[in-house]
Amino acid sequence: MAGEGVAMGYAHVTAGLIEQGLLSPLGNWEYTTDQGYHLVWSNRSELSANAVIVRDWILDAVRHTSLKAPARS
Repeated sequence: MAGEGVAMGYAHVTAGLIEQGLLSPLGNWEYTTDQGYHLVWSNRSELSANAVIVRDWILDAVRHTSLKAPARS
């Protein structure tokens, strides 16, 4: 973010940084997969209080956020 390299990142993460001028896209290149994310935990032991907080935070964010990448022009 200081003009010192190249990085790859998810569009939903980098879009705001590009809009703020903190990152610059390298051409019109993107890579799309049909892969997803999985949130898992053991059913053999109880989650710690902190783990429950993080799990619930992630689940709440997914329920209230569109994870689709913004359209690129």
